[in-house]
Amino acid sequence: MIVVFHLTAVTAAYLLDQLFGDPHKGWHPVIIMGKVLSLLDKHGNRGSEQTKKIKGIVFIYIAALSLTAGAFAMTSLSYALAPAAGVALEAVIIWLMIGGRSMKRSAADIHQELAKGNLEKARLLTSYIVSRDTSAMTEKEMSRSVVESTGENASDSVTAPLFYALLGGAPLAVFYRFFNTADAMIGYKTEKHASFGFGAAKTDDLLNLLPARLTAVLMGFSSLWLQRQTLLKTWKDTIQHARLHESPNAGFGESAMSAVLFTQLGGPAVYHGRVKERPYLGIGTLPLNKERIKESIFVWDITILLFLTAAWIGGGIYLGLA
Repeated sequence: MIVVFHLTAVTAAYLLDQLFGDPHKGWHPVIIMGKVLSLLDKHGNRGSEQTKKIKGIVFIYIAALSLTAGAFAMTSLSYALAPAAGVALEAVIIWLMIGGRSMKRSAADIHQELAKGNLEKARLLTSYIVSRDTSAMTEKEMSRSVVESTGENASDSVTAPLFYALLGGAPLAVFYRFFNTADAMIGYKTEKHASFGFGAAKTDDLLNLLPARLTAVLMGFSSLWLQRQTLLKTWKDTIQHARLHESPNAGFGESAMSAVLFTQLGGPAVYHGRVKERPYLGIGTLPLNKERIKESIFVWDITILLFLTAAWIGGGIYLGLA
């Protein structure tokens, strides 16, 4: 029955996210994770490079396992009281570990401002979802940034935490989200965090290996609706260009999105006043504009719905074989 409980909790969590979005409150678990990580960074990121690397691994794992154990204790107690209580609590915790509606809303808002011709407001909104310099971005550059973000975050923000929730319930979703948050905060290869954030970055890479690739496969099915190229060609282009990305995982979502939309992502981008050369992803010829943003939201929705459908089918097959 635990399979049915997890499937129900995951589906309910997604519905809660669609209904209420991501509550930006001080008690939000991800905000608490961020505060914990900031404290660890402030007090632990000291010493030689080797010392910082070891301390980073030890401190981050202690924090991650502590939060995971807390989630496990809470859900176990709830299930002991009543299965319905356990499913309900898991659904709420998993809901707080995903951020689907927030990302979609951001993309839709940017599309709306571009449609109005309000580039300044669109640049401001784009700066909220990317770390690159948006102050002088054109519509093309903003569209590229948003489409890349939707491609990557379909996995990071939704399918990956749901994937781990299916495997291990809310506790495993918490474990994933902690490392995903840690990677976002201290996983950059900067002078300050290259050593201390090493463990967080590598663990996040490992945790995303399967979800990123599964999401890219599911994303490819959107080509059946948009009909820019065949499904097999979409998958082939995704694999070919994902290898060019510096990230072992982010390239799959971005390459899949570029293949489905038949446009080209990647290329040079400005970060903190410096131009960073990045490989181009995709061979599509459709222009990057606000219409691609709108289409990327459609692809996002199809991908998540296919993920949930596949989860229920897989669960049914498992129960039938058990």
